[in-house]
Amino acid sequence: MKLKILLLMAGAFFIYISINNNLVKETIYQYEMDKRYEITELNLMKKGISTKYNFENIEIDLYHELIDQPPVIESMNEVVRLANVFITINNRVETILERSAVKTFDINDKEENLNQYDPFISYWLIYDKEKKDRSFAVVLNTTKNNYYMLVPKEEQSFQMVTINENGNVKKDDYSWKTRSKLQGMLVPFSSYSGTTGYYTDSLNSYPSGFDIISTLTLPILSFLIGLVFVICCIALVVDDYKANGGMKYGK
Repeated sequence: MKLKILLLMAGAFFIYISINNNLVKETIYQYEMDKRYEITELNLMKKGISTKYNFENIEIDLYHELIDQPPVIESMNEVVRLANVFITINNRVETILERSAVKTFDINDKEENLNQYDPFISYWLIYDKEKKDRSFAVVLNTTKNNYYMLVPKEEQSFQMVTINENGNVKKDDYSWKTRSKLQGMLVPFSSYSGTTGYYTDSLNSYPSGFDIISTLTLPILSFLIGLVFVICCIALVVDDYKANGGMKYGK
């Protein structure tokens, strides 16, 4: 009897390890998010998209005031300067992103488009399929001194300004570690040269064959070991059942 219990517990343990693997959890997470939400990143729609957006007759816009300092990046293609960025809703300042990097093609260029603020500011359309409601979100990367996006993502901080269809505004401050599952989907594509995962980035990168094998080996091997233990336990129970003349086991 003790052997059967040990086999069953060992089998359950190894199967749990395989299911609790980050790759498995990430697959389930992305399936759940895709099933519930339809998410559009406006920054990706086209280059030079306007900062002004009308959502359910609510006007979202932003503008910046340059800080009188030398550019943090200056090249033939673009100039990146520090600025305080003001996010407005119906012409009222809702929040300010201080000392953010702003891209321009000329040091005196004042033309504003959403891509100038990428990846530090991004616009998102969110449709909740379950609740059947729409919302608009502005996500700000509020990490200090992160002009070159060199601060590890685990140390970064954010603010999310959400406007629902009724015009209600909600602000949430969070870190990479404390982000919700929905906030985990609202990461600009250009931030980390591609999308990022909630539990692991493995599904969103371009892994080598070795990476795929090494990532999948543990959960598959753990599941197979657990399955063998469970099958052995069942086989012993069946043998005991037959040995007792087909009587119900335990009687």
